[in-house]
Amino acid sequence: MNYLFTAGLWVIFHSLDYYLTLWAALWYQKGVEKHLNFAQGYELNPDFAGEVAGLQWFSLKMLFTLVLGFLLLWGLPQVISLNPGTYAFLAGFLLLGKVTLLIRHLGNLTLFYQILNHPEQVKGQINYGKQIPLRSSAAGFLGFSLAYLGFYFLDKNPVFLGGAAVSLVSLLNNILASLRAEPSRERLIIESLVKKT
Repeated sequence: MNYLFTAGLWVIFHSLDYYLTLWAALWYQKGVEKHLNFAQGYELNPDFAGEVAGLQWFSLKMLFTLVLGFLLLWGLPQVISLNPGTYAFLAGFLLLGKVTLLIRHLGNLTLFYQILNHPEQVKGQINYGKQIPLRSSAAGFLGFSLAYLGFYFLDKNPVFLGGAAVSLVSLLNNILASLRAEPSRERLIIESLVKKT
């Protein structure tokens, strides 16, 4: 496997993820929020919510994660011997995680473009609490994890297993964040079950 090429894909995908997020956030602030209002703002990832809300085109956090991913995909194999399956899983975890987000960005940007350029087609405003976008996002990650898992069973390529794993991790993060977002019936049930044990 060409480690430098794989790490280069990471740099491209990670950069696209960040800058497409900012592009969508810019459109959100320029008029989309009149029709779609998200209580927590556009960015669901709390680690980058401040940068995205402030439209920070340069972010030390983004640069750090960019370099970290590059070092994992290029530098780690230079230091220790990874078996090809382990490296393929790692590459799938990092790269297919970004592919998933890039596909979602394209959907969001298409919707936002239509709202901004055809406002006559949109009536009223939808105000989302914190839980609905997180749960909707979790459902999307479930779909991607099942698709990647299906590809893995067809091809037995660990890259797809890594994609399924990162999608499941993202799904769980979104579900947990939605449970923390507001007291809900589900959270109260889980908390009461935890207290009983």
